Amino acid sequence: MTDMVEETTLLGPTKNFIPVNTCVAADFRVDVAEINQAKNLLAEKYASKFNIPSHITILLMPYTQTLFERVKPELERFFSSLSPIIITIKSLDCETDRKFFSLKVDEAGLLKVHRELLSIAGKYRSNELREKDIKRLEEGRYEQIEKDNLVKHGFVFTDNLFNSHLTLGSCPGEADLEKVKGELSEILNHLIGTKIILNHVNFVFHTDSPNQSDMVELYKKEFLLS
Repeated sequence: MTDMVEETTLLGPTKNFIPVNTCVAADFRVDVAEINQAKNLLAEKYASKFNIPSHITILLMPYTQTLFERVKPELERFFSSLSPIIITIKSLDCETDRKFFSLKVDEAGLLKVHRELLSIAGKYRSNELREKDIKRLEEGRYEQIEKDNLVKHGFVFTDNLFNSHLTLGSCPGEADLEKVKGELSEILNHLIGTKIILNHVNFVFHTDSPNQSDMVELYKKEFLLS
């Protein structure tokens, strides 16, 4: 008997997914006044729902509670021995289809940490997938490279698609995106090209939700790197 089945309607030969609504995650917290001001502008003036503290995600993987208890000590040891990372803010970015704003940052050091985390967390993960990603697969919304990442890592924007960015928020209404980008640029332009030290890791196990602010943290531990 094997746990491998033919899922021709989804990914071709692949695993039989276990739907879950919990994830193990980690991020670097970023506390910069101008970035907080830009996030507040989008939340208060344009009803952005991305209103959790500024951060750069370095790990997100679907996980059951049982498996999380196994991987937790290894991830805690990793974060306890991690050194601070210096990044450079590269540009203000706008995804017009999602009306989503972010700051792009250089990713060399972040990508190295990200892949080390994938190696640790991947040892215990089998075939868990977020319920919303299973639905998206059934709707045919992913390209092959994205499907491959879902099978291997349980998340699309990981490994070769890792996109290091600092989320600012969105403007879900009918706002003029160029006008919004101009307002954000006035706040953030002088940060482009500057370096930031990342030395605060937020390690959590949380429920999944369409809105980040609605996620429930089931476990949380913070690490100050030195």
